[in-house]
Amino acid sequence: MTYDELFQLKGLEKAKLLAGKSILGREISGAHVVEIVEAQDWVKRGELIFVSGVAFRDVKRDLTEAICELSKKQVAGVVLEVGPYIKEVTDDIIELANELNLPLLSLPYEIHVSEIISQIYYDKYSKEETNKSVEKFMTELLYEDEKKALERIELFKYNAEKKHIAVYVSVEAEDNSSQIKSVEKVNENGESKNENSSINSKNDDISEQLLRAVRMSFVRQNQLLYLKEEDGVAAVIELEAGDKVHKLMCQKRKEIEENLRYSRKNVSVSMGIGKVFIGADSIKKSVTEARKANKVIKTDGETGNLRYYDEIGIYRIFFNLSDDKVLRNLLTEALGAIMQYDDENGSDMVHTLEVFLEQGCNIAAATDALYVHRNTVKYRIKRIEEIMNIDLKDVTVQFNLRLAFKIMHYLG
Repeated sequence: MTYDELFQLKGLEKAKLLAGKSILGREISGAHVVEIVEAQDWVKRGELIFVSGVAFRDVKRDLTEAICELSKKQVAGVVLEVGPYIKEVTDDIIELANELNLPLLSLPYEIHVSEIISQIYYDKYSKEETNKSVEKFMTELLYEDEKKALERIELFKYNAEKKHIAVYVSVEAEDNSSQIKSVEKVNENGESKNENSSINSKNDDISEQLLRAVRMSFVRQNQLLYLKEEDGVAAVIELEAGDKVHKLMCQKRKEIEENLRYSRKNVSVSMGIGKVFIGADSIKKSVTEARKANKVIKTDGETGNLRYYDEIGIYRIFFNLSDDKVLRNLLTEALGAIMQYDDENGSDMVHTLEVFLEQGCNIAAATDALYVHRNTVKYRIKRIEEIMNIDLKDVTVQFNLRLAFKIMHYLG
């Protein structure tokens, strides 16, 4: 449940939002009443906490302590029941909540909190069933019986006359330990094939968090179909008339990243984007395009970026090859000699060559990029030409080598 949905619940029409207005994207996963310090140990991240102050001895002191402790628990927000115990919410309490990035609401004491909590959990369980149905449908459509799945797409209020677009979202973490790592190979259709798949509990946690972040970011779209996969989340959204796709996608990638950072710091989100389409028959194709575009982001060593399928260029040829053997042969023919030299001598000529090409075959630029002396780069380039028996001034040679490096990164 989002805060937009929360404020529509019966009983909350008299609630006032006092603090944390900038972070109302947080998802409310449940609700809890906390009146004593010990009860805070039972609180879970994402819950909305109701406090009446009935057990407080010193309201200002106890309320300050409660807000600080609940913030550490990463609750979705705190609702203060203003009445006989908490007579008012003072400015210093509001200021504290803002400093802690904690949404703070006030609610008249006479409102029945139990009814509000019941509505929150009813919404929660209803959405869980809906989510299961959506994911089951998407699994069937993408990996099982597409034709059979499309026969019941109307159950999900899919408007086949509207424009839609597919995205594939993945997350990268700075420490790599909590990154969703794909242990799968992507075939010529960009589809995952299990190869000794083993996803640990940390990856399970972050993949669930990513799925929630995606749902939250697209909650205002008329249509959202989604599926959590091994290394990311596939989603199909309906576009509104007049939507500027690039602006919308940039905004959504940023929102997903911000929503995810609420529960996990130091992460970046990448988004592959398929072609805009009309009708239901193109859902699978657009998801495949989005997945391929996302893979190219990783292949190019980028993070926190977005890429359209229309922009992946020569990688389309790579994806359409049914056998990687062709690519491996091309790689060996182009870079085999210098790769072997590095293996035998413990050198780093391959990296030098790649940087040199990236810098437009400019010695000065490559020197700056490699942080070595100019003469060192000149020597290495001359040695590379000797080992590989090539002329790096030849534009055809440059093209073939750049292509080889793309293949190397694509194959991992």
